[in-house]
Amino acid sequence: MAGSMSLVSIILFVAVHHVASHSWLACVDYTEKNGGDWDPEKCRGFARNSANYAKKDAFGSDRGFDHKPGQSGNACKTTKTDQSYSTDYPNAIYYPGQQVVLVHPMKNHGATTCTNIHIPDFGSAVYRGNVDTDTDQIYSYYADKLVADLGTSTFGSANTAPDTYPKQGYQNAPNFCGAGGTDKAMGTYSFNVPTDIVRGWYTFVWSWKFNGDQDIYSGCFDIVIADTKAARDLMLQARDASIDLSVPCGGETSDGSSGSDAGCSTDPTTTTATTPPTTPVTTPATTPATTPATTKSTTKVITEAPVTISTTTGVYTTPTVSTIKSTDPTVTTEITTTEEGGVEGDYCLPVMGHQFTGSIDIGVPPTSIKRRYLVIDFYCDVESISLWSGRVAEEHGGRKYEIIQDLPNDVARGMVDFFVSYENCDFSRYQPTAKLLWED
Repeated sequence: MAGSMSLVSIILFVAVHHVASHSWLACVDYTEKNGGDWDPEKCRGFARNSANYAKKDAFGSDRGFDHKPGQSGNACKTTKTDQSYSTDYPNAIYYPGQQVVLVHPMKNHGATTCTNIHIPDFGSAVYRGNVDTDTDQIYSYYADKLVADLGTSTFGSANTAPDTYPKQGYQNAPNFCGAGGTDKAMGTYSFNVPTDIVRGWYTFVWSWKFNGDQDIYSGCFDIVIADTKAARDLMLQARDASIDLSVPCGGETSDGSSGSDAGCSTDPTTTTATTPPTTPVTTPATTPATTPATTKSTTKVITEAPVTISTTTGVYTTPTVSTIKSTDPTVTTEITTTEEGGVEGDYCLPVMGHQFTGSIDIGVPPTSIKRRYLVIDFYCDVESISLWSGRVAEEHGGRKYEIIQDLPNDVARGMVDFFVSYENCDFSRYQPTAKLLWED
């Protein structure tokens, strides 16, 4: 009899440890660390294709976003396209050293007194691809490029304080046993962005191991790394002038390590962003597309007049030949910009730039205009480019881009916003120019 009782106990124990599971990332840049209840207004960045699978006004609702890649399957639920993000569901923007908060629905997977202390967690992590590439690879490809360990929650007999928060790992959900229920309770992670990460676009991969090391759930979120917090702030304010720019400071991250203070108000090196652009941003286009198969007709408007470009440092119009004043300690020298974009003479000190955020002001068109086609020349070799309210139709030599607007809201807005990164660009000598080629 004693032997039979022992066998039954073992079977029940195993059953408790292998329960059905699923979850996903609901936000990848949340402004509150260790929060209790979901607030969509606190989310500045979303996972890929959240608009289809993780509606921010229906937190925790199952729409098939959970994804099990195995080791050889795709890490991402969906392929990255120019429709993966939008004004309402933008990608996240980080800076080196930033402390970041991720949000996920708990889906009942918390080892607490209101469930049972044996619900497992075998660890979570964030991985990445290489800069400006690797958007859709298999899980094992990313797994050797660790961004951050997100820790492991304690369960079983070692879980002696099941209702104490914050916790390491997946099960950090202070309101898990609250009135909202354990299914749609909010869980959060926090981690530090590596300080040595190179600026540019990345695909980050979240991984959660539930029942064991091979029971993996994953999801992808595509992010931009800006040079500094000030640069990040300007990019966020281009979307929403009143956006919350705060970041978590100090404390512990999800793996128990010290939380970063980079960019916090107590940091004496913090730089405050000034004169942000105030134009809202629409659907970003991150995947180059081929030139539209259209034949130009006499109904299209051709113009060779350069277009005014608004930047975060001011507003200027690039004429065919312009004059720039350069001042040394004793004399003022007149510098002339050539048609090729360079500056004649050797009077200007180099002003080397690595990132550039701005807008092309095309002007609001008549309602009869359905498409617009323009070109912008940055004159320096571009490492990566992101567009809002338009998409790349064709690239020429890594510095000149043809851009099409063919979505009604984009055309009506009369503006294309951009973010580009360079290895080096001398802003004192090279200024972008843009032209509207046709519209119909």
